[in-house]
Amino acid sequence: MLYAPQSGKKTRELIGKRAGEGKDYLVDRSKELRDQAGDYIEKGKDLVSEQYDRGKELVAKQKEQLSAAFYEGKDGYREAKKAAH
Repeated sequence: MLYAPQSGKKTRELIGKRAGEGKDYLVDRSKELRDQAGDYIEKGKDLVSEQYDRGKELVAKQKEQLSAAFYEGKDGYREAKKAAH
């Protein structure tokens, strides 16, 4: 049982009004949170993409350096072989 300083009808109206306000608040807040989540997802995608691109560039650079070192070593071996004969 609910004790209230107002009549039953006014109390029910007040409860209904407050429930409607609570519902509206929850709907608005859920929209805000959904938008925020979308923003975070986009930022996350951007960060992953940037890191992927940086990693790809780093691998390409390391590949170039390894290839250059390999050919330098190969040329050095040929020169040493020529000098030995």
